Amino acid sequence: MSTPSTTFAHSRTWPACLIVLAALALIGIAPISPALIFLMATGMAWAVAAVGLDAFSGYLGQVSFGHASFVGAGAYGTTVLSTDYGWSFPAAAAVSMVGVAALGAILGSVLLRLQEFGVILGTFFLTVVSTALLSGTLLAGVTNAASGHQTPQFLIAGTNLSIGSAYYYVCWFVLAVVVTVSACLVDAAPGRILRLVKRSAPVARSLGISSYRVRLAAFVWSATLSALAGSLIALGAGYISPDNFGVQASIMLFAMVAVGGLGSIAGPVVGAVLLLTLPNQLQFAQTAQQILFASLLLVVFVGARGGLYGIAATTASRLGLQFPRRHPAGAVQPDALDARPPVRALGLSLHGVTLDYGGVRALDDVGFDVRAGTVHALIGPNGAGKTSLLNCITGLERPTSGTINVTGEVESERVPKHAHRTFQNQAVVPDLTAAQNVALGLHDDRKQLGRGRARSRALDGRARRALLDLGVPESRHDAGGWQLSLAESKLVDLARGIVGAPGLLVLDEPTAGLSHEEMGTISGVVQRLNQETGLTIVVVSHHVGWVRTVTTSATVLSVGKVLAEGRTEDVLALPETRTTFLGDRSDDEVSR
Repeated sequence: MSTPSTTFAHSRTWPACLIVLAALALIGIAPISPALIFLMATGMAWAVAAVGLDAFSGYLGQVSFGHASFVGAGAYGTTVLSTDYGWSFPAAAAVSMVGVAALGAILGSVLLRLQEFGVILGTFFLTVVSTALLSGTLLAGVTNAASGHQTPQFLIAGTNLSIGSAYYYVCWFVLAVVVTVSACLVDAAPGRILRLVKRSAPVARSLGISSYRVRLAAFVWSATLSALAGSLIALGAGYISPDNFGVQASIMLFAMVAVGGLGSIAGPVVGAVLLLTLPNQLQFAQTAQQILFASLLLVVFVGARGGLYGIAATTASRLGLQFPRRHPAGAVQPDALDARPPVRALGLSLHGVTLDYGGVRALDDVGFDVRAGTVHALIGPNGAGKTSLLNCITGLERPTSGTINVTGEVESERVPKHAHRTFQNQAVVPDLTAAQNVALGLHDDRKQLGRGRARSRALDGRARRALLDLGVPESRHDAGGWQLSLAESKLVDLARGIVGAPGLLVLDEPTAGLSHEEMGTISGVVQRLNQETGLTIVVVSHHVGWVRTVTTSATVLSVGKVLAEGRTEDVLALPETRTTFLGDRSDDEVSR
């Protein structure tokens, strides 16, 4: 089994962040050469960009080889506004960051519509184009083309913040702010949503989260921090040229994140400082530096995917050096657990639902009703259209024609607002705990649960209550998603579905891959939910005996059409059902 330190993005990185920041602060007062002070300050400036890229590549899982172009835009923007127009350094840096954020939003809106490899190629091409613009004649009146540009000096009360220890601590202070904010964000809802989108965009959509908007926000955030890094580089460099922000710089920036440890915040800081200082201190030639970067990336991708942070985390774990969890196992908040939201019993009505994929008709005039407070089975052979119909019910697909309405206390065509679903494949985010996975199901209800720590406590309490309701022991609430068995993952997915008190719960193959005993556990959970809360449940399953035990009514689909509908026992006894779905097996075989 994988370990979180070698594969997944990390939560609770603040201890490591504090250690790294404290070490860098102490190095600034150590008796080392001015040249090394400057290199480490420059490394911290690049670390600001690396932390931003870590959000996009480490927590969202999207590789980019183009962020050095945003660093260059920030550096040139700050330099031109300061030297050519007389702006103060803080004002120039702020305007440059806003401009790069806008540019990132425009470029990201196009690039992020591509598939993963397309984004890699697109960002790489972005660096090539930006280098050509900076070094070419088109913008030569502003950038001085290949000749480069003198950078500004920044003085406060007679102290030059562009040189020596003053520059070092300016970079350290900005880095400390960025690291602190980033460490807080990855432990809060934004970081959890990033990891959810990385794991499964369909699951995110089912929870009302737009994967595209999340990816765009992460891209803009990383571009903005890259621009801030560029401003810091310009402050201390004295001179910048297009070569400082070319293809090699983009590869080096990603190497900083990967070598330090993707998804760790502190790791990219260490990676940036090391990759900036070591080659220069060892006086490597340009070719040797390129070989070093390529070799380090190869080692990380093949043998140490967690980078330096992963190695350190694994070592600390083996030595028993673990920081206490904010919510240790067993520490469930009683006040939060008492606030169990009521369930509204809602029915479901489908009329003439048709879904076409190009020239292929997946659903053809599907219509049936599900009474409120019942457990309804949707069965049929592979390729019958069951998952396509679930996607239409929960809003992941838009039918070509037809209507899908909820009925009961609320008459509405907005079924996704009232329905939550689980997924056939494992939908648990491996780098979040069981409780954090369940809390994602409250995304739409977050604003109603207070603010700040009160909201965090309410989210955590509701999530743990849902887990307890399904029989998940407290000792497993803080287990990482990667540590859960398949049966536990199914229960966590189910808890995420019910935590928001939906009126309709849709289960896609909840027993797939489970043993007979585990199927019995799921059966008991589903029946208890229905009996105790009156929750309406629609379930897809290929286990006929399980369907017979759990459900009261059923609809049979075959090649996208309704073949039969009615009481479960009656539907399973029909000759057409036996022929199409059951293969005309004996009664003993059917009951299994």
